[in-house]
Amino acid sequence: MQPIKDIANKYNLKIIEDSAQAHGAFDVSSNIKAGALGDISGFSFYPGKNLGCFGDGGCVSTNDDILAEKLRLIRNYGSKKRYEHEVVGINSRLDELQAGVLSIKLKCLDEWNKRRQKLAQVYLEELKDVAELILPEYNDRNVWHIFGIRTSRRDVLQKFLASKGIATIIHYPKPIYLQGAYKNMNIKANFFEITEKIRAEILSLPIGAHLTEEEVRFCTEKIKEFFG
Repeated sequence: MQPIKDIANKYNLKIIEDSAQAHGAFDVSSNIKAGALGDISGFSFYPGKNLGCFGDGGCVSTNDDILAEKLRLIRNYGSKKRYEHEVVGINSRLDELQAGVLSIKLKCLDEWNKRRQKLAQVYLEELKDVAELILPEYNDRNVWHIFGIRTSRRDVLQKFLASKGIATIIHYPKPIYLQGAYKNMNIKANFFEITEKIRAEILSLPIGAHLTEEEVRFCTEKIKEFFG
């Protein structure tokens, strides 16, 4: 983050931080937690996240009182007082039930993240000798929302694992600049070669605090079986 902060300071820019998949993660260089690295940060509480509610939800964090006040206005129809609207706003309030669920689950976040870290270590240890795989690097500040591996045989591997009862996901199958919503950008396929190489190879393996080490080892056994 430091090079980004240096640029922001030089040009008087604000940093908008995307923490949607990083609940409890630390920046390696500064040891500051995600959500406090920029001027403003967004978290997702979708149920599949490290900290999730029972439905859709999210929050914004900031240490800037002026920004915080603007956000409170925007999320509540642009209104401080009922039926009086100071700015154009939206209805984006987290309801009390979801907030209550999150308040309880937040107490378990560190424990759940440690569980994910342990499972990531199992994956890395078991798969380290599979030559056809590109594995992520481990560090204990990563909270492992996903465990993504890469292989040129991704699609065949995914089908093989599915046949063994192992569900995997591709994060993400199509880059943003190739989505229909951004066709006005007129960016052709293969313009970003590294992005498209990664998206053709990446596969997210099962990970989460609910999984056992035995289940993870079963997954690694089947991957090693696939690659012979």
